[in-house]
Amino acid sequence: MTQWSIEPSGLESLLNSARSDQASMNGALEDRDFTAIFSGLGSGPDVLGEVLKATNTLLQDQRANLTSICNTATSGIDGVALAARACAAGNEDMAASIQSQMVTSAVTGDFTFFEQVAAQEGW
Repeated sequence: MTQWSIEPSGLESLLNSARSDQASMNGALEDRDFTAIFSGLGSGPDVLGEVLKATNTLLQDQRANLTSICNTATSGIDGVALAARACAAGNEDMAASIQSQMVTSAVTGDFTFFEQVAAQEGW
């Protein structure tokens, strides 16, 4: 790739839409929802004990998957916005650094980098 081609208004619209979708996803299954599900499962008859345990385990696994998906969406949205700003300022090295941080944040769930940059830029 020899150059970046970013249309600011189109990118802003896309990121706003993604933020809206992500907010819906984040609120889809919150801790209280999982607590209610697990409480309901625990009140089933004893004959369903192993089925309830398996279902509980499956839901816990999916909870971890949902957290991972939310982290990836958050880091992607924040990273693309910051990388676009860096490109607009002609700083392609910074854009590459931000892209690298997107991957790290998606895996770790640590968004400190984006919070610090956002605070500096009044984002």
